[in-house]
Amino acid sequence: MNKKYLLPYGDALREFLNDSGIVKSDLRAIVRRRGIFVAVEEKTSYVPILVRTGITPLELNELNENLKVREANPKRQTQSIKCEVDSANLMTAIPAGYKINDVVKKEFSNYKLLGNPSFKSIDNDLNNIELDFSVERYDYTQSWNKNTSQFSGKVKFRKKDETLDINISLSHTSEETKEVANKIAADVIKKLKEAGCVKSSEKTKKIRFNDFTNKKRVKFLQELSQKQLNNELYFKDTKDIGFCPDASMDFPDEISWMQEKVRNLVIQGSKLHSTFFHKKQRTTSTYSDAQNRSILYI
Repeated sequence: MNKKYLLPYGDALREFLNDSGIVKSDLRAIVRRRGIFVAVEEKTSYVPILVRTGITPLELNELNENLKVREANPKRQTQSIKCEVDSANLMTAIPAGYKINDVVKKEFSNYKLLGNPSFKSIDNDLNNIELDFSVERYDYTQSWNKNTSQFSGKVKFRKKDETLDINISLSHTSEETKEVANKIAADVIKKLKEAGCVKSSEKTKKIRFNDFTNKKRVKFLQELSQKQLNNELYFKDTKDIGFCPDASMDFPDEISWMQEKVRNLVIQGSKLHSTFFHKKQRTTSTYSDAQNRSILYI
């Protein structure tokens, strides 16, 4: 019998409701529709009520949908590699009948690749191709509702000028999709080298946190948050700035009050981009490490 069509109860229901992906507001909405209110609005107050009274099929679907939405939030990874001038387009470099299943096949694996995914061009551009895939994971150590889960991922190759940009988009909740995407990317790069599109000595480069000095990181975040790149979001205000002094440096007189006295500094308010900490950015970004920045858009 397929467990997807069974209503959980007892310990199985308690384990399901205590899942970190199900939050207090999900349970509160169900309980309040029944006309039940609690004195202490915590998740631990709602779980016993629903375990004792049970949940309906519609309520189960509602919780599952909320859980899927939270799990589906993708995490993106970007790499780049230089290609040869006047090389063949990317779609041509991939052999006909290229079988992704053979690339990602793994002995004693707890997941399988669904279907037979293949690369397709974007907007008929043969130098802009992508592959969407899904994996089904088996994990019988988890609760009844998580024995079998599906996750999606994407591998995208785009050749622009003399650079081949590799974009990998995958679900942050699934190590399996990350593993599959990395295998596909590595194998396609191998095919591109065999086709002469990329030198055999070239290696992929990943953009990492340590590739930037703190000063450049601050500049990047400021330009990213305040410069308008499209018509969807418009910068309105800087609400929150957090940083800590760089203990390895000697501070100039104007900010010497921070040295050996301030461990972390968090500033909250409005129009913080017009304050001393932004206007004197050359000073503050050089002698401090940025920790967080909250931006308001409209």
